[in-house]
Amino acid sequence: MRIGTFKPYKDITGTIEIDNNTHRGKLIIDNGLVDYTADSLEELEVEFHKAVDDYLYIMNELKTKE
Repeated sequence: MRIGTFKPYKDITGTIEIDNNTHRGKLIIDNGLVDYTADSLEELEVEFHKAVDDYLYIMNELKTKE
């Protein structure tokens, strides 16, 4: 069940979801799906930031190989 969204981090927003006591979320992006999970809401925010950083790194790497 989606309960909210994180404030944008590096211009990317992520969902906050709780399902069967598991905290999870997804980046809100146009070209794909990136998800993240954690044991608590505090840890979920950390994982959200890591997911954004990883996503931006990969997108930058793909751009430089064109």
